[in-house]
Amino acid sequence: MLRTLPFLLAILIAPVLFAQGSRLWDGGPSGTGTDWSNAQNWAGDTLPAAGDDAVFDGSVTPPGQLTNVSGTVAAIRVWGSTSLALSLALSGNLELTGQNGGAITLEGDNGLAIASGGFNTRIGGGITLKDGDFTVSGQVRFGRASGNAYVEALQRGAGNISFGDTVGEQSAGSGRSSVRFRRLAPASGVIMFASLTIEGDTVDHQAGDENDSMDAQFEGVTLSVAGNVELHDGSGPASNAGGGGQLHLKDNVVATIGGNLSVGNNLAQVADSGAELGIQEGSVATFASGGTLSVQPHGVLLVLGATLTSAGPWTISCNPAAVAAILLGSTVTASAPGELSITLAGVGGGFLPGVAIAQSVISNYDADGLQLAAGTRLAILSETSFQSGQGAGTHLTLNGLDAGSTPVAELVTFDASTSSLVTIGSATALQFRAASGGNFGAGVTAAQAEAQDSDGSAVGTDVTWSDNSSAFLLTFQTSQPVGVRGDTTPDQAACFLELQGLAGNSVVDSIDLLLEVNDWGGGLNATDIASIKLFDDANANDALDSGELLVTGAINAGTLSFDLTGLGAAQRTIAQGATERWGMAITFNASITAGGQHSGKIQLFSLQGGVAEASGGIVAGMPLLLFDVIWVCGPADHVRIGERPDLAYAGLPFLVQPLVEVQDVNGVRCHWATGTVTPGIVNDPNSGASALTGSDAAGVAVVNGVAQFSDLGIDLAGMNFSIDFVIAPSLPGNSGEMAWLNVEGTPGEIGLSRGAAIADGGNDALGNAPVGVPLSLVYTITNSGAGNLSLTNGVAISAQANCSAVLTAAPGASVIAPSGATTFTIEVTPTAAGAFSFSVSIANDDPDENPFDWGVSGTGIQQDVEVRRGVTVIADGGSDALAGAQPGVDLVLVYTIHNTGSDDLAITSVVAAAAGANCTAVVTLQPGPTTIAPGNSTSFTVTITPTSAGAFDATVSFSCDDPDEGSYDFTASGTASAPASDDGGDEDSGCVADPTEHVGVLWLMMALIALVGVLGGIVRMFRR
Repeated sequence: MLRTLPFLLAILIAPVLFAQGSRLWDGGPSGTGTDWSNAQNWAGDTLPAAGDDAVFDGSVTPPGQLTNVSGTVAAIRVWGSTSLALSLALSGNLELTGQNGGAITLEGDNGLAIASGGFNTRIGGGITLKDGDFTVSGQVRFGRASGNAYVEALQRGAGNISFGDTVGEQSAGSGRSSVRFRRLAPASGVIMFASLTIEGDTVDHQAGDENDSMDAQFEGVTLSVAGNVELHDGSGPASNAGGGGQLHLKDNVVATIGGNLSVGNNLAQVADSGAELGIQEGSVATFASGGTLSVQPHGVLLVLGATLTSAGPWTISCNPAAVAAILLGSTVTASAPGELSITLAGVGGGFLPGVAIAQSVISNYDADGLQLAAGTRLAILSETSFQSGQGAGTHLTLNGLDAGSTPVAELVTFDASTSSLVTIGSATALQFRAASGGNFGAGVTAAQAEAQDSDGSAVGTDVTWSDNSSAFLLTFQTSQPVGVRGDTTPDQAACFLELQGLAGNSVVDSIDLLLEVNDWGGGLNATDIASIKLFDDANANDALDSGELLVTGAINAGTLSFDLTGLGAAQRTIAQGATERWGMAITFNASITAGGQHSGKIQLFSLQGGVAEASGGIVAGMPLLLFDVIWVCGPADHVRIGERPDLAYAGLPFLVQPLVEVQDVNGVRCHWATGTVTPGIVNDPNSGASALTGSDAAGVAVVNGVAQFSDLGIDLAGMNFSIDFVIAPSLPGNSGEMAWLNVEGTPGEIGLSRGAAIADGGNDALGNAPVGVPLSLVYTITNSGAGNLSLTNGVAISAQANCSAVLTAAPGASVIAPSGATTFTIEVTPTAAGAFSFSVSIANDDPDENPFDWGVSGTGIQQDVEVRRGVTVIADGGSDALAGAQPGVDLVLVYTIHNTGSDDLAITSVVAAAAGANCTAVVTLQPGPTTIAPGNSTSFTVTITPTSAGAFDATVSFSCDDPDEGSYDFTASGTASAPASDDGGDEDSGCVADPTEHVGVLWLMMALIALVGVLGGIVRMFRR
């Protein structure tokens, strides 16, 4: 992260900053100023003006909110301190106009909040943030009053961008307004809007010029709009109207729309395209319950490889005057069956069909199914699955198609949970083709499907059903991201078709494509195209080679037709399971002169339906939806920096490496361009002592119109470097473009270990740890970098689960020199048996590991000792009550030690018995095993002998590794009583004993003596 510059250094470099168009906030004489419009609060007592950067480097922390903020500056930059929360209260309009260095730059955890109080804030240039938030509470306008305006919003961390009501405005004059929100993995921030409006061209009305419209793109981000999203049309004379606003969600955007989304606002006199919504490339858009997606007159809806869903009932509608609603390879559904209402209609305009659906899944719709209204120009349903999931209902309703349409529903499947598949009322022939065997879904045969022809005509009059198994899949596989050169260079490969045989042997007789040329430079139209050639790219080298030409297509009134009937069966048949790759190459007429600015795009659609021939195959073209764009470039004119360096450290490669495009005058990338782009320091704050580092400093070759740098850096620190990127050989127009950036001193490189190294984002596994026993963890922070490493906000502990973790010793140093180290200590105590964990974070100025965070985890284990005699549990410190004791009679007591815990219990000493009063006590049997597994036990025996009648007691003790009962002792006690006399009550009564009472006992004793004597004689006899 960027380190805080000492205040003295800020004062020393202030004159340099002023010379370079930067104004550093110093808070005035006391350093506590809050008034933005007070010149004394800025270094040099000079207010930032138009073209200046307003810089907050953390050397002076603004107290609370800055007030009285208004005016025009190029940029606001917040860095240095990693936790600076800058807040601005506007007193008027604030316009940020920076286009190259970026309007907003927030490093580390620094945040910026703008309380607009209802005033407009216009933002141009870029927005770059890491973990801090950027918030504008009032209305935001993207763009400029005139000229081009590009807003590039880049998330590099967990920081969120939040706006109030937001308008993307179209610039006056011939300029273009464009805003692009994207994030670099693994960034996780959210882009939030209260509402979003994208304006169309309502100013200069340049016909055919889509550059005049406002274009908003969201790439790879999480997007949340609380209210409505509106895309506005352009307006103007019917013969010369401007383009509409465009919104595109690309590259796996996850979008949530809390209100409604309208494509177009039905302005009068729209001759070109209206508003356009594109949801594509794995993106998911979720609409609120009750929300609507509506396509107004002149509007275009493109859903390409995406998912549209909802949080409840919702509606998709397309006005009959809309240009197109196109679904390709997508899923459209609702959260529950019956919640989706779909009405699509369109008369079609230019090269676009009214409605086109292919390779998609439509599910959870209501009983009316998908409705295509009367007048719809075209409806193509290819490899599409209809899944109502709610019982009886209609899957597809055709109330009449445009007479010029030739729609085919091929490989369409319907679920069998409905009594009505299709309702048709149309004078236009319609063909349905099943994948094979005549099934259009589970148990739905062609005969059953045909019975749904409900217009009153005879069966088969205007609809046919076929189980022809021949089918193939055709997709565009454009290999060149930007296309061909708008000159007479022959046989330029433009795009490629991949044909895959799905079933049987499919015969391709023709390919008919609609073609539209959008001219951005003047003079280019379909008549300037000499031919488009179809070739078999058998070697997959993206080029037309000798012997690969199949046929040259003829262009007729905007339709490109490839007639393959004369090629022979071997070249027309796509076998089942086979894949062929065909390419198209374009050649322009010689009427296109050198130096002309012929740039734009050629858009292609395949629109033909088809009729299955008896032998299998398709006669009248391929009934599949196809869409692609061939970009046409005029002469190379300039270079533009596509990816800009935004953070730099002396001697290290920029974190964001430059990407430089070669473009024509209209901003179309010249894919064919070659040459070398060379960087150079134009403005050096170190008076010419700085130098570019890395192998890329010598220049990068242009490949496919792009020069991608990989290791470019600057060796010395300084503020407001200017780097120029130029191409050789030079271009006739603006051949170079500047990038501005600041270079911090050489950073440190953080490392962490506790015995073994721990990676940023890793885990320190402790294994088993006793419950209730503090465990001391000593960590070492190292610096393997070339500069000092600053710990900017100490050690933070969070997310404690089943444990208590505290910092018992902070790091010994807040600044670690190169090759240095410091330690800190965390004490963790597991609370209960089972898994425990917590998280640790260290804020620092390592440029790519701030904060450095990791997890700590382990398993709490517990030894739990319990002593019993029989079934009676004897607590530690308790007593064992003994009954029936007699003086001189041994009491043999067997005790059992149980382990009721989750870990082995160790008996760490012998059992001791200590006599107390009136007894003796001896351990006559020690425990068997000294280690007791969980759930097991061992026993020992204690003998206690009372000395005389009366109370007696003894203490029994032993040691174990139970964490809270390590020394276990208890008392065994009782009262000894003399046994009752055998004489009964004779002596007490004074009676004289019977003299014969013991005669039997005497005779017995005499017999025993005699027996002993006999045995002794026998023994002596044997010894002789």
